[in-house]
Amino acid sequence: MEEICKAIKERRLLKFRYGGIRVVEPYVYGYTRSREEVLRVSAKRIQQQWKAGMEAF
Repeated sequence: MEEICKAIKERRLLKFRYGGIRVVEPYVYGYTRSREEVLRVSAKRIQQQWKAGMEAF
């Protein structure tokens, strides 16, 4: 949760696994009325470049 809030504040992208690797821009994090955590994001299309076997964004 702390990392998500920091990414929102600093306008950083997040990368995580969800049916494959996803890169998103988080913009809202909080709780529903029924106390479930929610995260709203904007999906980003980022061209991947490979160099020496490493992934770069």
